[in-house]
Amino acid sequence: MRIRVDRTRMAMDGTFYAYDVTVPLAELTESHRKDVGYTIIKDSAHRDPLVTFEEATRPEEQRVMEQGWPKYEAWLEHEKACKARMLNLAMTAFPELVATEMPTLWLEIPGFDATHATVWLEVAQ
Repeated sequence: MRIRVDRTRMAMDGTFYAYDVTVPLAELTESHRKDVGYTIIKDSAHRDPLVTFEEATRPEEQRVMEQGWPKYEAWLEHEKACKARMLNLAMTAFPELVATEMPTLWLEIPGFDATHATVWLEVAQ
């Protein structure tokens, strides 16, 4: 599966960066694509739809569950497991990222000065 990892320099006073891990919608199976509720467009030149890493790796048995608390609780467990994997992928793509958990919004990295960058990784699902 192709993974897109983005580093975005935030427009703030200081050196703040956001890190995102997404997957092209085209990487998902046809049945999985039908279950996707929303997509993300990051690159205005190509307009390729992306989905969050959590959504892209959501197991089939979870997607077909009936709506309700059991499905929501299963999602929370899946999301928590994904955060650790996302951090590992982001740290692989951008070695300046040193964290114990995936930053929710942004992270200050004093002394590091870079611009936006995108790295594509090929990983097993």
